[in-house]
Amino acid sequence: MKRSSLCKNFLLAGVLIIGLAGVSASTQLARAQELSAKEMQAIRASVARPAPATLWAVTQDVEGNFDNVDALMAKFEAEAKAQGIPNANPTGILILYEDPTGKSSFRMAVGITISRKVDVKEPLKVRQWSFPAVRHTVVGPYQKLDPVGRAVLTSLREKPPKTTRMAAGGEAPFAALRLISDPKRVKPEMLRTELIVPVKQ
Repeated sequence: MKRSSLCKNFLLAGVLIIGLAGVSASTQLARAQELSAKEMQAIRASVARPAPATLWAVTQDVEGNFDNVDALMAKFEAEAKAQGIPNANPTGILILYEDPTGKSSFRMAVGITISRKVDVKEPLKVRQWSFPAVRHTVVGPYQKLDPVGRAVLTSLREKPPKTTRMAAGGEAPFAALRLISDPKRVKPEMLRTELIVPVKQ
């Protein structure tokens, strides 16, 4: 794991994901207008068709805020290295366990996705989440996560998918970001980030 790339990913994504919560509908709509009609159509299609989300990850539960995600990720990386966790082509993941709106500190987890179960020791955990979710891959610079996230939540509130509602508590996280691309190897306009917003039956 290269700290310079993964920490940069987490810091940018963490700062931007705060825009996913606690914003008025009118502000959300204004921000959503920053997206093209084609992008809005794709977002509405993702909201209308929740898909299963199953995530395997090695994570470390932490409490803090978006200002210290970089330091929290550095601690995770040091612990993962000490435990010899496989790190070939890691995909970073940031899990929010609760709505961070208006809170100076909140529960979250930082880590990397894995394709097979590995043995870890505390404070690391191997976690599996499985839940229905709105899954939308954002292509472009990290700044795009903010308007896309707002558009997803606005669409969910305006036209919830049939038989589903937004998750509140339980095993499903509040939201997750799967950071697919390495910004050192991919141009900003080609970066791929999957936004995962759980919903419940």
